[in-house]
Amino acid sequence: GGLNFSPAGGTPAIAVERAEVAARRGFPDPEDHHASTLNVDLTAQGLGLPESFDLPLGRMIGALRLQADVLGTVPAASWPAALAKWRDDGGTIEVTRLALTYGPLDVRANGTLAFDGDMQPIGAFTAKVQGFFPLVDALKDKGLVRARDAVTAKIVLGALAKRPAQGG
Repeated sequence: GGLNFSPAGGTPAIAVERAEVAARRGFPDPEDHHASTLNVDLTAQGLGLPESFDLPLGRMIGALRLQADVLGTVPAASWPAALAKWRDDGGTIEVTRLALTYGPLDVRANGTLAFDGDMQPIGAFTAKVQGFFPLVDALKDKGLVRARDAVTAKIVLGALAKRPAQGG
């Protein structure tokens, strides 16, 4: 708790009220590309970002939770060749839980990450998002989205949204 990260001799850049990290290494058969070789569970509360981050919903992230598994063995080779081999052998990252509370935004997601042929990240996720209307407004207010695009986004997102029985 009460963590502050900063450059040497600099002012705090990132502050965390409370965080927990657990990492477990697995040693499956190297040919089993569906077995977990690394499991990560990260929880952070009260994550304050640097003032230089001019984010649309402010610099304070209320809560972040990430649970993920690295599937497949990363070979003992130099980078980026090791990463490319891992990708070519079917290596992926399974995000079993991603939860974010940021201002009015509440996100719950899970999915799969991998790398394409150019080593760019690609993924497929399912997400439940609440509070996207205030996010669209904040993006518009910061000048990151044009007013007419914000209206379009609200119409499309509103049409796709399923309203919970208890509201929201």
